[in-house]
Parts: sequence; C-alpha cells; structure tokens
Amino acid sequence: MNLQQLLTQDVRTAATNEQILAELDNLTTAQQVKIFGRPRQVNNERQLAQYARKLRRYQLTDLATQIDQYAWLDWSAWMQQLLPGITASLTDLVFVLIHLTKFNYDQIKFLMVDELQDYQLDELQLVTMLFPRAKLTLLGDENQAINTNTPGFDQIVTQLQVQGKSAHLFELTKSYRSTQEVTTLFREFAVDKNLEMVSVQRHGQRPELRSSSDFASMLADLNQVLQQENSGSTAIVTLLPEMVESVYAGLKALTPTLALVKNGGMTTKQAVILPLTLAKGLEFDRVLLLDVSQAQLAVVTPERLNKLLYTGISRATKTVQLFASGTVHPTVTAAFQAIK
Repeated sequence: MNLQQLLTQDVRTAATNEQILAELDNLTTAQQVKIFGRPRQVNNERQLAQYARKLRRYQLTDLATQIDQYAWLDWSAWMQQLLPGITASLTDLVFVLIHLTKFNYDQIKFLMVDELQDYQLDELQLVTMLFPRAKLTLLGDENQAINTNTPGFDQIVTQLQVQGKSAHLFELTKSYRSTQEVTTLFREFAVDKNLEMVSVQRHGQRPELRSSSDFASMLADLNQVLQQENSGSTAIVTLLPEMVESVYAGLKALTPTLALVKNGGMTTKQAVILPLTLAKGLEFDRVLLLDVSQAQLAVVTPERLNKLLYTGISRATKTVQLFASGTVHPTVTAAFQAIK
C-alpha cells in the first residue's frame, strides 16, 4: 500500500476515531467556518461521519502536499544508494524526480526562454522535459556568455535536434540600446568577427580609453570624471568582481561626499558601482568600465575577455569610457585602433 492509499484510509476511518470525534466537538464556531465553510449542523450519524472526514482531511492537508511533492524522500541519500560514489547535483535530482513522477506541463504550448547564453545543456534538457509539447523561442546573445563552461549556440541547436526537436537559428543584428559609436566598439569583441551589427540609435560621443600609470592614478582620473555633469544614469562597472571594494573605498577616500552607491540599482542622482556579473542585463546612460590594464586581465582567457568587454561596453546607451591602471591590454588597444 502506498502513502496516498494510507492517507485515504486514515480519512475514511475518521468517523470511528474517538480522538477526531472529540476534536470535532471542541471546535469553536470560527474554526468550524474556517474548516467547513459554515457552522456544522449534525442531524444524524451519516452527517457526523462526513464532518469527521472533512476535519481529518483538513488536518492532513500539509502532509498530503508533502506526499504529492515527494518531500518525504531524502533525494541525496536515495541517489547515493542508487549511484554509489557519484555526487548528484540539484539538476540531477530534478531529472530523477521528473522520471519517477512523470511530472510535466504538457498543457503549455508556447514557451520563451530569455538569457539563453547563461544556460547549461543539462538545464535546457530539463526545460524540454518539463514542457514536452511547447514550441520554444530561445533568446540570447552568445557574446554575453560571461559564465564559464556555457555551451555555444551551435551546441544547443545540436542537442535540441538530438531530442527530436527541429531547431532554427536566427541572427538579430540590430542594436536598439546603444548609440552607433558604442555599438561599433562592442562589435569588435563579438564571437563572430564578421557580424553585421547595426545600431538604430542616433550618433553620440566616441568611446574613450583612459590610461593611468597605476591604480591610485586611475582612481584619481575616475574621480575627476565623476565630477563632470551628467544628466542620466552612471555606472562604474568592474570587469572582475573583486575590484568593487577597493575602487569604492578609494573613491570615497578621495571624495567622502561622493554620491556613490555600491551594488545598488539604477539612479540618476547617484553613480552606482557594481561588478559586471550584476550589471549584466542592465543598461546605463554612461558606463565607466575598469580595469582594462594588461596586468589586471592577464588571468582571463582571450575568449572570455572578449565576452567580458562586449558585455561591459554594451551596458552603455550613450557614452562609455574605459580605464586602465597601467599598460592597456592589447585586445582593447587593437579594438580602439580598429574603430578610428
């Protein structure tokens, strides 16, 4: 006998359970209205049994939910017994749960998934299992895949085809966010160097590359730029997350009254400083991107560096300025020379 059957049997025998009958007699009027929808009216044994079963069913609501959701099963321990010595991820456990319960959303006909470049192949397979009848629209920008080990879009198409789904890749080449000058710069870091990306926005200021002799000099230069008038939102975006604290502390030491928010949201009254991992998906009128020095970016692989720069620069809608605390990384230098 399974757990659901045991639960049903418990409810059926409520009318002969002395404890349940005693609890039924002790219910206040407010409790009766909450459980039964109205004060109880018992005229015979049959009605008494019905109320007893309703009360027991109400008492077991949470337990029934836990049984339905398999909350009673220790998935990690069960996986270890099934596959000894193998460490199961959360995604693995969900796969097993779906297979066991045959759970899915087969009533969903259309599904759109955004930020496709951030998904792993097993996560996408999980989506197709959960929505087996849905026609998928997958949106993303492969150039913004700043997380490590994410698959390319060609790999995603191949996996969908292996799963029996027809897949077609469409390239969207119009930039609706940034000025033509900003678009021209971040296009230099695209995965596909022949990508014909065009901006529908007006012309604006040319991107600027500012190089200083060291970190302290870069902060002084950055501080000076922040004092300039700017009518829109300003974001200081660090390519590497660990730089946020030192840049914030350094700027506050130079100008204690500086209106600067750390890891905050968009605002036109204060500049915000945040790592690219948080800025991703946001847009700002002015972006101050750092640090693009060769020393700071030496640990980043060439492929990931291009994606970091593409993503960081494309956060800007109007103007973008890149700052370096020493010799500028050759990849950045080459891009600026190309757009002259």
